[in-house]
Amino acid sequence: MSFFDELNAFSNSPLQQVSLFQQWLAERPLALFDELRLHVPILQLPGLAVVTKYCDVADVLARDQEFGVPDYAKKMHRATGDFFLGMEDGPDYEREVSIMRLASNRQDLTRIAGDLQAWIDEVIAAKAAGGTLDVVGDLSRRVPGRLVSEYFGASGMPDALLLDCLRALFRDIFANPGDDPVVRDAAATASSALCAHLDNLVETQTAQMHQGAALADTVLSRCVGMSTVPETSFEQAGIRRNIAGLIVGTVDTTSACVANVLDYLLGNPGILDKAITAAREGTLDDVRGYVYEALRFKPQAPTLLRTASVDAVLAAGTARAITVPAGTTVVVCLMSGMFDPDQFPAPTAFDPQRPERDYLHFGSGMHRCFGRHINRLQLPMIVRAILRLPGLRRAAGADGEMRLDGPFPNRLIVEFDTARS
Repeated sequence: MSFFDELNAFSNSPLQQVSLFQQWLAERPLALFDELRLHVPILQLPGLAVVTKYCDVADVLARDQEFGVPDYAKKMHRATGDFFLGMEDGPDYEREVSIMRLASNRQDLTRIAGDLQAWIDEVIAAKAAGGTLDVVGDLSRRVPGRLVSEYFGASGMPDALLLDCLRALFRDIFANPGDDPVVRDAAATASSALCAHLDNLVETQTAQMHQGAALADTVLSRCVGMSTVPETSFEQAGIRRNIAGLIVGTVDTTSACVANVLDYLLGNPGILDKAITAAREGTLDDVRGYVYEALRFKPQAPTLLRTASVDAVLAAGTARAITVPAGTTVVVCLMSGMFDPDQFPAPTAFDPQRPERDYLHFGSGMHRCFGRHINRLQLPMIVRAILRLPGLRRAAGADGEMRLDGPFPNRLIVEFDTARS
C-alpha cells in the first residue's frame, strides 16, 4: 500500500496522518520521498509543511529571515547560552560568527589534518594485533573527542565524561522534539558539568594571559586572547557559550556519519571493494566521493526542521506553490533532495563522482555546519584508515550489526586480518 493510500485512510484524523508520516520517515524514507516528489512535492499536514524537491529544499535553507531555528535556539540557550548558529541574522550574529571564524579558520586545516592522522594511526596501531575494531568506540567518537579537547580547547575533563555530556546535550537540543523531561534533565546535568568546566578554563587562561604566560594554541585560548581587543572581545560567558555550541555538534554527528558510511559499504560488497581500492590507491578526494555518496543513501540527518517566522510562499512561481502561515514547522527533506532526479541524475545509482557542491550533508544557508571544512578532512580520513585494514569485513553475528543508543550509532565491530610471522 502506498503512503497516500494509508494517508487517505486517516482523512478524518489529522494527528494520525502526522504519526503516519513520522512512521514512514523512520522506516521507509526513500519510498516516502519518491512518492511525495512525484505527486505532492510540498505536503501540508497539521502544523507541518514537508518540502521534498531539491530546489525547494535549497530555497528554504537560503531564506533565513523567513525560516528560522527557534526550537534549536531555545534548547541551546537553556543548555549553554546563546550560540551564533541559533541566532537570527543581524548585528549580533555577524559579530559573533566573525569572531569565531577568526578563532577557528581554514589556515588551521593543515595542522588539523596532521593531528587527525596521528590520532587515527595511534588507534590503528593499538588494534593491529587484535584483528577487531569498534568503528564507533575506537575511532568515530574518540577521534573527534580529541579534536574537541586538543583543538577546540575543552581539555581536562575525563574523556568518557566529556563524551557523555556532549551526547546528552545533543540529544536534548536536536533529538528531543517532544521535550521528554528525562532527556531534558540529563541535559541539564550535562550542561552544569560542561559549563563549569569551560568557565574554569576561561578563568584560568585569562589569569595566565594577564600574568604573561603563553597559552596553548586552541580555539578557546584564542578567544581568551582576542578578548583584550574590543572589536573581538567576548565576556567569559560569551566564550563558554560559543565553544560549547561548537563542540556539542562535533562528536556525535561525525561519529554517526562514519558509522553510517561503514555500515552502508559493508552491506554492499561490490561498492565496498571499489571503496577499498580508492582508499589504498587513490587520493583523499577519491575516498571522500565514496563517503558523501554513501551518506546520500544513509544520511546522518535525513531532514532538518525550520519554523516559518512569517506567512511565506514555498516554491514561488511554480504550479506547486503554497503559502504556509507563520509558526508552521517546515520539514526540510535533505535526503529527498539528494534523490531528486532533477538534480541527481540516475539517483538510485551509486556514483562517487557526483559534484561535491550538490550534496546537502552539511545543510546550507546561514546555519550551514560551521565545521564542514574540518569534516571534509576528518570523515574521509577516518573511513580511509578503516578501509585500508587487510581483509576488512563485518564481524560475525550481532557484533557486526550496528547498535544504537537512541538515534546515535553506539557500536559496530569489524574484523580484519592480522600480520602473520
